[in-house]
Amino acid sequence: MTTRYLIGRAELLTYPIEAPRKKVGDKAHPYTLGEAKRIIVPEIELANTVFQELPAKACADDLAVARLVLHPAYLAKSFFPKLLLDQIGLSSVGSRTRRIQPRRQTQKKTPTEMETTELFVAGTRAALGNFPTFARNLNEQMPVAEQFARIETFAAMTPADRLHLEGANVGHVFEVGLHLPPEGDAADVRAFFADYAKDCGFRVNGEFEFEAGRLLFVAVEGDVAGLESLARFTLTRVVRPMPHLRAARPVTRSMPLAVPFSLPGGEPLSREPKVAILDGGLPKEHVLENYVRRYFLADEEASDIPDFTDHGLGVTSAVLFGPIEPEATAERPYAPVDHHRVSGQKPSMATLRPRATLYLRFRTSLVSS
Repeated sequence: MTTRYLIGRAELLTYPIEAPRKKVGDKAHPYTLGEAKRIIVPEIELANTVFQELPAKACADDLAVARLVLHPAYLAKSFFPKLLLDQIGLSSVGSRTRRIQPRRQTQKKTPTEMETTELFVAGTRAALGNFPTFARNLNEQMPVAEQFARIETFAAMTPADRLHLEGANVGHVFEVGLHLPPEGDAADVRAFFADYAKDCGFRVNGEFEFEAGRLLFVAVEGDVAGLESLARFTLTRVVRPMPHLRAARPVTRSMPLAVPFSLPGGEPLSREPKVAILDGGLPKEHVLENYVRRYFLADEEASDIPDFTDHGLGVTSAVLFGPIEPEATAERPYAPVDHHRVSGQKPSMATLRPRATLYLRFRTSLVSS
């Protein structure tokens, strides 16, 4: 018979085991502080030359925006150079991912090009003017020096960075995205930009503006020849042609199928999501009234086109209920929808009349409704 021992107070036999200590200083840094100063300080000075040449009206509250690119070795959020920006007097107003070829890699077996973070940093021209002196006075003992050494490039935002006109039907109506500084107000930025745009020969249409995150989008109208001057406004993120709606006739069945089904009872599951459908409209009589929150006519003078309203009804039904089984009850929709009739027909026209400026109206409704 096997003897089994019972051990009392076994916790006395235990002892603590410390976790392995994290080795400090193991991360390979691509540049020393001296190397970073030698490359980045002249880039900052060149950017300041660009900023000082700008007219006063182009710099809202004397603000300028620069592009600060971090080395790909510092993609983690913990490497965000907050201490550096705070001490200089700059703030981040946005970012994007870029593929670059860094001056030096931290590992031997790495791709030639790598993704990294490009920060859009804003500050007064005075603060940016003090940046080179601040950088030259850094030493290895300062915590902020390591953040400075992470910079891959530093450059001023220029009209070439903001204009996106390639391969587009330019026209004379444009969409402009404007940075909103952390301490700034959309109304102030709009006023500064409208005043500057007027000097450049452009008219700002405030009816179609909307905010998305820390960006304010506005519609402007003017001659394409003045876009480069317009894009010198320092808080501009992007200038691009207003997208056009395509006047494509929808495909519908020549022999409609009658499928008997029942509508669900009760309200949609939520009223929170904002869903907009841009299509050919809805027939004057239909069974979806309880699920269409609002109905818009982009051109109130245009009349319905039966094929288009049939298509719009089908699309709206598909968004609300998805596939419906014959003789079954449709599922409750997740949310009601807003339907925008974006195409119609004038009494004297045989073709559609899409408007170039409709795009902003629908995007506005998606954000503000």
